[in-house]
Amino acid sequence: MLVDVAPRIETEGRIKIQEFMRAGMRGFDTLDDAADAVASFNPNRPRPRDVSGLRKNLRERGDGRWYWHWDPRWITNRSGVDGQAGSFAHDRLCEAARRIEVPTLLVRGRMSDIVSDESVRELLELVPHAEVADVAGAGHMVAGDRNDAFNSAVVEFVDRVAPIALRLSDESSRAAPTRSRSRRPTRWWPSAAHRRRPTPTPSPRPSRRGRTPPPPKPARTAVPRNRAFDRSG
Repeated sequence: MLVDVAPRIETEGRIKIQEFMRAGMRGFDTLDDAADAVASFNPNRPRPRDVSGLRKNLRERGDGRWYWHWDPRWITNRSGVDGQAGSFAHDRLCEAARRIEVPTLLVRGRMSDIVSDESVRELLELVPHAEVADVAGAGHMVAGDRNDAFNSAVVEFVDRVAPIALRLSDESSRAAPTRSRSRRPTRWWPSAAHRRRPTPTPSPRPSRRGRTPPPPKPARTAVPRNRAFDRSG
């Protein structure tokens, strides 16, 4: 499932997003300020009256300011993050896309400045079996701009391809060779309680007269006095 992303990313839209994220690195005094910044970045989406939903995307730090909840190294570190060279590698993404064999759906915002028509054509050349759903009235943030249309495209795709995926998975599991069970009996490892069985006391030997002497009385052990319950003082 690809949401408005492809190996080919338009430079203009990428720069716009990076500038927006760099501006947010300084934080916001209030959630309303963050909502104003989002509305300025995406004027096609109406500004929400209730801004409490932004608490999922921002974190309040000790200085009282609100910061976006993402790794700033993605913007500041040009040499690479987590072993990935740079923030964008078109050749590596194309090579990875050619290996995709599972059902694939690209949900693109028709007004997106990230994924263009050229990006879609290149993706279909790399992944010929991929499908594309264009959502009208949505930009790069498709799920937020047109959540109803986004959900409809995803649910329809999953309902259609899930039975096929389950059937292929079932066929592959049947074709896979099964391991033969060993004929050796399973060894039972006793638990700690069984390993701690007390040593049985040997029975006393009979006396010369043929009588068995009584078992020895257990030795009395000194019990320490408990001053809390000692009435004798």
